[in-house]
Amino acid sequence: MDPLAQARALAGTGRFIEALHFLDRVPQLRLTPTAVLERAALLETVGRAAEAEHLVAQAFRSRSIETSAKALGEYILSRIASGEGAIDAEFKHLAGALSLAERCGDTVRAAWCQLRLVALSADLHGPRSCEPLVRSARHTVSCTGEPHLIAALHLIVADVDGKHGLPAKGERHVGLALSLLGRWDNVWLRSWSENTLQALCLTQSDYPRAHTHGMRALGFAEQSGAVSAIRSASANLGHLKFCTGDFESALKHLEAALRTSRPRSEYHLAVADSLARVKLAMGDLESGYELVNQMESD
Repeated sequence: MDPLAQARALAGTGRFIEALHFLDRVPQLRLTPTAVLERAALLETVGRAAEAEHLVAQAFRSRSIETSAKALGEYILSRIASGEGAIDAEFKHLAGALSLAERCGDTVRAAWCQLRLVALSADLHGPRSCEPLVRSARHTVSCTGEPHLIAALHLIVADVDGKHGLPAKGERHVGLALSLLGRWDNVWLRSWSENTLQALCLTQSDYPRAHTHGMRALGFAEQSGAVSAIRSASANLGHLKFCTGDFESALKHLEAALRTSRPRSEYHLAVADSLARVKLAMGDLESGYELVNQMESD
């Protein structure tokens, strides 16, 4: 198997950092615009957003770029905007990616765009706002027949169920996702599954189970190399440790989450707020107030 094929196979199992190592072996002259964008997608996923954005611009200048590749490029730009907390820009690029994917019949890319739109709508406008989007995404996902997309749909619905205050229903959806991953493994989706279970356990103050799922989520996230998964797992573990009074561990996990978030992004501010609470609880008033002042200035 050549390095490009190996990279695609590894990316398909959520092992993004390993996939990038194989893709780095392919001479740049051999990379089509699509392969350039596949590399950009991996770079964005492992936290190298500036390099990813440069490659997207490079690919978009090519006269031979296909519509499906343009859809991928717009999707990558939406992920970069998400990491920066630029919600309007994320919506714009997602809409562009979805339109392009539908135009060329790329149902897999269209489905990923729709799933992200469901998550955004639930976060910004509440769980009930995304019900029509869920129906549309469910139809598109079913058309693909792609197991990883079906698992991701279950995880999105589980997140929405959690926001509805329905943890038992959410756990059933995670269970369905994990049953699929038992046959078609993907460490990134496993991390997402375990992180969702941890969050659902936290809503029920089930701290022992939350710890078990949180550690699994972090382990799978580190295997995948996906910086957003590492950040989410670290932040959730930090919150858990704060709730149980283990402030030293809370600091360690929250500082790790802060290092992997873009400065001044909404996520960065949320983690910094949690970190300030931990420092104040530990009696480190100077550091706590310093973080609060930094957030106010940002």
